[in-house]
Amino acid sequence: MPGMSGENGEALRIETHRGVHVIHFNRLVTNRLVVERMNQEIHALLEAETERPRFVVDFTDVKEMSSSILGVMMSVNLKICRSGGELRLCGIRRALLDVLRLMRLDTILNIDPTFDEALARMSD
Repeated sequence: MPGMSGENGEALRIETHRGVHVIHFNRLVTNRLVVERMNQEIHALLEAETERPRFVVDFTDVKEMSSSILGVMMSVNLKICRSGGELRLCGIRRALLDVLRLMRLDTILNIDPTFDEALARMSD
């Protein structure tokens, strides 16, 4: 599947599980190019989608991320919701999860503790 290499290996990997597009990040999502690439990849998948778009973004391996990723997630979530689809985030570390809760973004974004839970909760 598509990927983007960074100094720590593949920074972005996209695959499909049971009709759900899954985006995995590796370690650091602080590079602006990685965030832009993810945004472009998601929008390209959205444009090609003929049914309800379903995405899981997996942050399990992410140690650090830039704040710009939150803006992308909000924009993508809005577009997916308008298309009748669903976006779920998972594997978010405690410190970032606390920030999301403080900003009340957890009331807008679907956040699951693990990848398996995000896939299981994805509506059919």
